[in-house]
Amino acid sequence: TCAGKLLIPQVSILVGTLKDLRASQGWNAAIAVGASAVLELVPAIGMGLLFPIFIDRTRKRAADAGKAIGAIYAWNTAGSIAGATAAFIVLVPAVGLSNTEQLALVLYTAALLLVFPFPRRARDAVTLAILCVVLSLSGYLTGLEEDPRDTDLGYYMYGHTGNERTRYEVSYFREGASSNVLVTRQGKDFSLRVNGKVDASSLHDMDMQLGLAYFPIFLSPGARNVCIIGFGSGTTSGAALLFPEVHVTCCEIEPAVFEASKHFAAVNHSPELFPRFSV
Repeated sequence: TCAGKLLIPQVSILVGTLKDLRASQGWNAAIAVGASAVLELVPAIGMGLLFPIFIDRTRKRAADAGKAIGAIYAWNTAGSIAGATAAFIVLVPAVGLSNTEQLALVLYTAALLLVFPFPRRARDAVTLAILCVVLSLSGYLTGLEEDPRDTDLGYYMYGHTGNERTRYEVSYFREGASSNVLVTRQGKDFSLRVNGKVDASSLHDMDMQLGLAYFPIFLSPGARNVCIIGFGSGTTSGAALLFPEVHVTCCEIEPAVFEASKHFAAVNHSPELFPRFSV
């Protein structure tokens, strides 16, 4: 948790800085594995160690080991499902990644204190000391405000030049249940970035965004019901609604994308204001 909080921006920048080196498949694989290892190797080893520790703590006889393994495996599976669901579908969208990390750090510490075989005399003192350290550390980590331009500009795809903070102004950022959504402004051009990748813009992508509305209707002029997969900047939905009597239904998986579209009102005709539009 601590490594992720402190190192994700640096790892993102490093991977972007090495973009030219990643043109080689071998180097790209090595850099990707290395970046993943920095964030995931130690936690993965820790999680691997937990399973035999839990089994040992049951103090079951060898004849009963099968029952202990089955029970712990079942609880582990249920906990993994509940944890992933609670963290990324509920907690991250509701309170943000930093506060979710703080809660995870406290829960990890509580689990450690429950399973670690402290001597009774030292248990209270050690528990208090560890809790004080963890609470202080989690408070410090939560107070570290991350700039989304360090993590969500898609350095893994576009590379890192070092002047992104001066080139791009952050207009909107939200950590959603399915993706991070960032709207950046460069001069008069707004860009919608989903997990770093530019999926829509108010300038460079207009031919594509308008064409996705115009070309299908050109092929079927009598169509009155249009389904659009992915809202993006809302330009495709807005353009389709300019045709009389056309009803548009848009399917979008991430609410933050729809929320961010207000920054594209100058080009998308504000489709949410049309009674013939539903999302």
